[in-house]
Parts: sequence; structure tokens; C-alpha cells
Amino acid sequence: MNSTAPSKFHLKKWHWWAIGIGAVLVLGGIGSALGLGGDPDTSATPSATPTAAALTIPDVTGKPGDEARTALTDVGLKVEFDGGDQTVIAASNWTVDSQQPAAGSTVDEGATVTLKVTKPTPTATPDANTTSDGLTVGAALVACNQSGDDEFPYGFKLSVFSATSRVVADKWVISGEAKVENAYGNKRKMQVMCRVSGTDDSPVVEYFTHGD
Repeated sequence: MNSTAPSKFHLKKWHWWAIGIGAVLVLGGIGSALGLGGDPDTSATPSATPTAAALTIPDVTGKPGDEARTALTDVGLKVEFDGGDQTVIAASNWTVDSQQPAAGSTVDEGATVTLKVTKPTPTATPDANTTSDGLTVGAALVACNQSGDDEFPYGFKLSVFSATSRVVADKWVISGEAKVENAYGNKRKMQVMCRVSGTDDSPVVEYFTHGD
């Protein structure tokens, strides 16, 4: 019985089918290795959203504005100044009266603290030519001369040009040469010293001394 040999057409057909199936299997394996296809993996834990750190507000009341600002910014807080109807330019010239939120409060990092500040009134510089009671050297000299007139009623004159005056213990101390005259018209010079306190309206000569 003679067998019929397969035709070249059928051999080529099966040959291409085999190549196609192999290609599909290879591609499927590559896809699996790369994670392509199939259901997504839902087992991964989502990353947590970071939260701001909690901070305790330090007490800065009574401090100069610049020092208070540094103390707050150093711990991670922001600062705003409230100068009322005035604009705060140089913080060092201002003093913190109060703060909001209050000292000891807990806030998130980066929170803003409002500082209520005032500018201190400048202290008047004492005048070297007056005492704290306002006694001037001119009034002290007049009082000193009056004491000399009382001591030497026939004539007394303190030389203003030779006299020295200075404030000691908040009182005027005046010393210098004076010309005096007695009842007989005799004149001479002597050294005098007096200490004067009080005010220009009411000077008080605490002592008056003299000697040759």
C-alpha cells in the first residue's frame, strides 16, 4: 500500500503555528516577570503624612524685641510684632509687654506668636549743672554770697572768677577767694567754702566756713 507523503504546504503551515504558539508563551513569561498584566498588588502600606512637631512657647515678656524674636525663632516659631499705632522697625528699641499665645501653650512647629510691644520712654540725662532737685550753680552762688553778707555785714564779695563749684552728694560745694571789710573799713582777702542744697526757689546753705 503506497503512503502519500505530506505536502510541503502542510509542513509549512504547522511550522508557522509552532512558531506563533512559542512566541505567545515567551511573551507571557516576560510579562509575568515584569509584573505586567494581572491584578495590581494592593498589599503595600500607604506612606503616612508627616505631622508638625508640637512645641511649647517660651516666656519672652519683659525682653527687648530682638531677644524675644531670637528666642522664639530658635525653637521653630514665627514672630509678629504689634506696636499699636506705631510701626516696629528696630525691635531692639521695643520691650515685650505680652504674647499671644501665652507662654507655656503648645502649638505646632512654624506657628506664629504675636508680641505686643511698647517703646520705653527715654530717661532724661541729668544736667551736670544742676542737682536732682533742680538747684543750679547760679542760685547756689547767690545763696553762698548771702551767707557771706550775714557773716560780714560791712562788706563781703566772693570772686566768681576765682571760685570753684562742683556737685558733691547732690549738693553744690563752692569755694574761692572773697574780699571782706570790717566796721573800721579795713579790707582783706580770705578763703571761704559753703555747701548748698535745696532748689533755686529755696536754696539752703548747710555750712559756711572761712579762713585766711
